[in-house]
Amino acid sequence: MNGQNSNNIMNKFLIFGDSYADEHSPPHPSGTKNNKWQKDHSYRWPIRIKEKFEKEYNFKNHAVSGSGPFNALAKLKPYIHNLKKDDIVLFFLSDYDRIDFVAPKEIESHISNIFYSNSTKKSEFFDDPSYNNNNMLKAYYLLHEPEIDFFYKNLFNILPRRTLEQLFFGFLKNLSNDKKCKIILFCKNKSLDKSFKNDDFFYRFAKDLSSISDEEWLNLDKELSENDCMIVDERVNHFMPENHMIMFDIICKLLNNEKDIPKFKSNITNFDNKRIVLRGSNDRKFIYE
Repeated sequence: MNGQNSNNIMNKFLIFGDSYADEHSPPHPSGTKNNKWQKDHSYRWPIRIKEKFEKEYNFKNHAVSGSGPFNALAKLKPYIHNLKKDDIVLFFLSDYDRIDFVAPKEIESHISNIFYSNSTKKSEFFDDPSYNNNNMLKAYYLLHEPEIDFFYKNLFNILPRRTLEQLFFGFLKNLSNDKKCKIILFCKNKSLDKSFKNDDFFYRFAKDLSSISDEEWLNLDKELSENDCMIVDERVNHFMPENHMIMFDIICKLLNNEKDIPKFKSNITNFDNKRIVLRGSNDRKFIYE
């Protein structure tokens, strides 16, 4: 794995997904705080992967916190025809209700505060007063709530989660085999379909990322791990530093076709119930800011 194909052309290393893969490139969280934050969080796996591979590959991380699978797929689309043998794609599959609704630019970054509730079977809004443009976002939601409900109802009636999962799994597996490129798929939520088998080009990581994040908590109420609340999560990429190291190792081993895949650590940090900001059945789980 040297990053160049037989024609001596540099291979691509691409990452698509949400907050589990966002590299938080500078300036983050702001221009004045960037240097200290980057230094204090240099352990994060996306930046370590970048440092390891960016000199050998045409490297680009397209993952953005709060974005959904359709956003990731749209960012992958321009690359599809140019993917070639030995290219690498890491794809992080998040919540299907994360939709890039057409909205004013000022609120685009937090449009995922509008979400679908599994209990009420309609849209809901996370009212976050700490967000500067919360009033504008709330007004947008209240204005368009009937249309958003209509959209979600039809989306999940026509394409239930299992069907959407099969479409994404099948597309990514077929793409990897057609282009002879390596695609590694990580799923935020537990998979409903076990029929897709790994092969030389396609690899679906078996454990869902949400469970790995939940299992880091020492004293998390089991009921809260069943997607019935939203929590403020200050862990970068929803992992403690120890599991950033393991995630880095796992990706490197999978790319080298190694079999001894390490397990993520659990019970390594305390959970504070003050982190809970919303209760109700949903897949969203995390609020970031």
